[in-house]
Amino acid sequence: MRFPSDLPRLLALLLVCAWAATRAAKLELDVDNRAMRSQGTPEARAEELREASFGRDATLVLLLTPEAGSTDNDEAADSWVAALRTRPEVRGVTELAQAREGERLLALTLGADETGGFGAALAALTEHAEASRPPATHLSISGVPAAEAAIAEALHAEQTRVVPLVGLVLLVLLWVFYRSLALALGSILPALCGIALTGALQQALGYAVDPVTSLLPPVLLVVGVAASVHLVESYLEERRKDQDPVQASQSAWRHILVPGLGCAATTVIGFLTLLTSPMPAVQRFGLLSAAGTLFTALIAFTFMPPWLRLFARAPRLVQRSAGEGPWPRWSAPIARALARAAPLTALAALVVALVFGWAWTRIRVDTDPLGILPASHPFRLATDEIGARLGGTETFELLLEAPTPPLVGFKLLELQTKLLGLDGIVGPAGPPRHAADGTALLASLLRPSGTTAREELFSAAEGLAHQLGWAEVHATGLAVRIARDSGALARGEAWGMLASLLTLVPCVLILRSVRLTLVGLLANALPCLLLHGGLALAGRPLSVASAMIGSVILGLVVDDAIFFLHGYGEQRGRSSMRLAVARTLRTRAQAMTVTTLVLALGFLTGLAGVLTTTREFSVLAAGSILAAWAANVFLIPSFLLFARWLRATRKRRVSQGAL
Repeated sequence: MRFPSDLPRLLALLLVCAWAATRAAKLELDVDNRAMRSQGTPEARAEELREASFGRDATLVLLLTPEAGSTDNDEAADSWVAALRTRPEVRGVTELAQAREGERLLALTLGADETGGFGAALAALTEHAEASRPPATHLSISGVPAAEAAIAEALHAEQTRVVPLVGLVLLVLLWVFYRSLALALGSILPALCGIALTGALQQALGYAVDPVTSLLPPVLLVVGVAASVHLVESYLEERRKDQDPVQASQSAWRHILVPGLGCAATTVIGFLTLLTSPMPAVQRFGLLSAAGTLFTALIAFTFMPPWLRLFARAPRLVQRSAGEGPWPRWSAPIARALARAAPLTALAALVVALVFGWAWTRIRVDTDPLGILPASHPFRLATDEIGARLGGTETFELLLEAPTPPLVGFKLLELQTKLLGLDGIVGPAGPPRHAADGTALLASLLRPSGTTAREELFSAAEGLAHQLGWAEVHATGLAVRIARDSGALARGEAWGMLASLLTLVPCVLILRSVRLTLVGLLANALPCLLLHGGLALAGRPLSVASAMIGSVILGLVVDDAIFFLHGYGEQRGRSSMRLAVARTLRTRAQAMTVTTLVLALGFLTGLAGVLTTTREFSVLAAGSILAAWAANVFLIPSFLLFARWLRATRKRRVSQGAL
């Protein structure tokens, strides 16, 4: 009995995690999405040049419409506009001619606040404009700063609502499977503690919540639940061998320690490869995910043994062990079937890899930030209403560095005229601006479109300016940064996944076999190809959400591969290859199956979300987890048995040649 020592240890750990949760609750929201701006890129340098010459500002569009049946209110509207001009956060107000009768349509230049962002200035201006608008009128606000604030707040609200729901569903599913609240809680508590500690670390480092780091809770749920289930299954298997709870928890801990720490190490290395990204949000996600994985692994190995000794002592729980599940009956027939079909399976895997790999090269990269929000969202409605007058609500700028070409005034007029001929530009967004050194800034109004179309538009606009004599031209502005940074993140995702997949290479030290490591690499590349090739074949573009899913879910894929191959390595020294596969399936497939079903169904809970990114992430996560399970349970054994078939075939040919 370990009650006296185990209980204080558990209580101390839970108190630390509760304190961490209170710190995590103080995390602020990055309403400007500044962490989503790349650093050290041409776009970042262009924005620095723009700010040095013209300061930091952005454009908002305000539409004041009278309510139906309201009386003439022009004088009050004039006073309202005049008051806006005097606001400290406003640098300029231009009335637009596209307003309908009785309306006021304003292009407002919003200055940055003392932190260099627009969040505080936008909030203050919005509050004043709404509070002071004339009676019987309706105010709509659009523009890139307002869009970023709306998206950031919607994503945070979605995660606040959906992540607890996913956690609750995971808990219920584990309870249903194990028929034990103690085992269900024990399986999910390390993940919850890891999330709390990671949130506290994020708060201590001063990192606000952004669209990328908001993915941390589901990622750590994946890693934590997977590690805990493997430990629970090992404990139940030891109990089936008539060990008491103390002996079983110690044996399970020793049995799982090496592959468990190996999984944590490879996952940490994979996440740390994201530090090479030029985008701070991705760097922070990589750092915090790596830290969260370490927290979760350490908590699982320190928390689970005493928890199991204290609360999982009932003999009836042994019925849920791997030895009492379906895999003892299935493992031998499956191993025989896989041995017979090994050549065909290897050929089919090669064909699928070629087809989906080719499709991956054809995938489109496109993101529509505004499309994240549902059509009924107030900001979407406001943007649609203003867009019906103007044709668009976002702007971009061409920064034209000195020296200027001859007759610069005429050249600027010619450039502005030619820009109107580009598909995607609605019209000018104000007169040209000039700096003291001769640098000019030309603003244009954008038609709504995806990032790929906009990237092409910005490049075409830069080309027109080059043709007219400017040597140094930069498309700049928030719309440019969003489009080019999002596109670069999505396109660079393939390299991120490759780097994450290569984290299996250090597994040579764990598995003590180059061949087993190579098998794990080949098998786990297939789910990646299926995910992205499937998107391409379905005609779906690669967005920021779908770009991140590969690196996120790959941690679970690699973990299950290590657990299976480590178990196979232990069995291979005592039996034939086919028997080793059968025994590994019997002892390891149960935990892998439980993890897969629970996590896949848990992530599908995200379909209850209202944002497209949440639903897309949920479907892709569930599909990737199921594909990873198939690769690790069927494809890895098939590759191992295919090598056996090749050796047997060579021996037969050698013997026939000798005769």
